[in-house]
Amino acid sequence: MPSHTAKSSAAKPALLHRLNQSAILDLIRNQAPLSRSQVAKYLHLSPATVTRIVEKLLDEKLLVEVAQGNSNLGRKPVLLQLNHEASLIVGIDQGGTKIAGALANLDGKILEKQRALRNPADDSTQSMNRLLELVAQLLAAIRGGDGRGPRRIRGIGIGVPGVVRRDGTVVWAPALGWRDLPLKQIVKERFGVPAFVENDANLAALGELWFGAGRGLRNLLSISVGTGIGAGLIVDGRVYRGRTDSAGEIGYAITDRSQLGRTFNAFGPLETLASGLAIAERARQLLANGHSSPMRDLVGGDLARLAAREVCEAARQGDTTARQVVSETADALAIALSNAISLFDPDIVILNGGVMRSADLFLEPIRDRLRGTVPDLPPIVVSTLGEDAVVKGAIAYAIHSTDEFVFVTE
Repeated sequence: MPSHTAKSSAAKPALLHRLNQSAILDLIRNQAPLSRSQVAKYLHLSPATVTRIVEKLLDEKLLVEVAQGNSNLGRKPVLLQLNHEASLIVGIDQGGTKIAGALANLDGKILEKQRALRNPADDSTQSMNRLLELVAQLLAAIRGGDGRGPRRIRGIGIGVPGVVRRDGTVVWAPALGWRDLPLKQIVKERFGVPAFVENDANLAALGELWFGAGRGLRNLLSISVGTGIGAGLIVDGRVYRGRTDSAGEIGYAITDRSQLGRTFNAFGPLETLASGLAIAERARQLLANGHSSPMRDLVGGDLARLAAREVCEAARQGDTTARQVVSETADALAIALSNAISLFDPDIVILNGGVMRSADLFLEPIRDRLRGTVPDLPPIVVSTLGEDAVVKGAIAYAIHSTDEFVFVTE
């Protein structure tokens, strides 16, 4: 989001230049077309500073001049807008059960998509190789049809389901078996392109802020419910990371006193109740105890194939066992959301992730459980970006982390 002032008396000249340049690009991205004088007025910068930076960005083809604006006095001002086709961005969503990637322009428009299932038997090295293969496939797809050769790749953004340090090291991603993995460095050295790695829930929140249901807002909470459960928190327009870069690990939220004092080495308390894996496992346990259900038919009698998708489909068909699992899942999510909303007071709560493809079963029950519990309940909605939320966030992260920008968390 654009800053209303780009000045800082304490900033060094080089950093001040970057801050001003970032603010100008961000303002034009959000409110184009704008004249130089409008940019200077909005950001409280001198016309000379704006002209100097704009000329540089025009030379680099990051900005283009478009139709002239209206003026009652003298020459009409030339308007500026971002050149969305100046280069491309790769965005990757490295999930626990699948991996998705996209090529996009600087406006976040997806031009090419690739998607693959992750083999549950993959070890940490195999998971890494699959990610690198997908990036390579996307990079191979950048040659345009105009015959002028490959277009420039500005950066690669990657979302990972786990704790990620600011330096792009994956501290712990239980679904992938990654510990202390210098993923940013590995990808950068492999492809020779700037790489940026972030927690996937943080990127989903950033994607919603830039392109989705959170556009125009300053404070939002994004909850991703899939193989695991994570949260991304935007506070005053910035991703909130916390003391150890672990903010948003809502999967470790406690929803019942029986969880106190227990050790959760991989998935957290909430994830053992409400993630996609937990939904399927709880249904299997009930079926193993003799419950009859059409869920068996949906997987051809092989309960090892049972996933949250089949549980939700059976619930829609009125199956009491599946409905019990869905109700218990809604209970756990509502408890965690109640605590998070009460603590952070966001403008909006956005639910996304694979489980939320069945939002018709969860959204209204969660709202019902929270009405009256939370004094001033914010809107609780389903992501408008769907399965592209993390990829879109990775694209936004890479766009805003390259040399011309200062990323919103800095």
